[in-house]
Amino acid sequence: MSDAPIRTTTNRGTVLVGRSSLALAFVLALVVAAAPLHSSAEHTYDPEVVKAGVVAQLTRFVEWPANVGGPHPRVVDVVFLGASGVADALRGRNGTSLRVRTVERPADVGRPHVLFVARSRDDQLPAVLGTLGALPVLVIGDGPSAARRGASFGLRDDGSRVRLEVNRGALDRTRLRVSYHVLRLSTEVTP
Repeated sequence: MSDAPIRTTTNRGTVLVGRSSLALAFVLALVVAAAPLHSSAEHTYDPEVVKAGVVAQLTRFVEWPANVGGPHPRVVDVVFLGASGVADALRGRNGTSLRVRTVERPADVGRPHVLFVARSRDDQLPAVLGTLGALPVLVIGDGPSAARRGASFGLRDDGSRVRLEVNRGALDRTRLRVSYHVLRLSTEVTP
């Protein structure tokens, strides 16, 4: 990934941020997501909100091929296959350049930048992967062993934190490049 600054939108306007700063922000987001539960009522753990944050941050550390908007598209299309609280939490985030939609049928997925397969549609993951083939779509699964079964990333909730699993073979197949900062923080799995 290049070290060239990228444009990002915050509640204070649009700014240019260096990749190393974004990498640090992603690392901090994962550290917060991985922090153990506190008994205080002020710190409630909501895995769907944490997963939405991981998805939003992850899109900043992926480079797509030029034929799908270039390395860093201005707007990233995120499609959720199946209803998910993660989609609701992602829609509620301010300052993101994500276009989020939910579909109920694999035939309606289209060609998004990111496909999130909800736990309720986990059984459809193999069919969706077969349909997408080598298209440059970042597939994130919320079901058990999603990365091991072919998704680029899997989000695993162990009850007190969300863990990120990566399938490098899936990333290679789709020609997506992911920052080594993300890969270092992920658990690598193989099919």
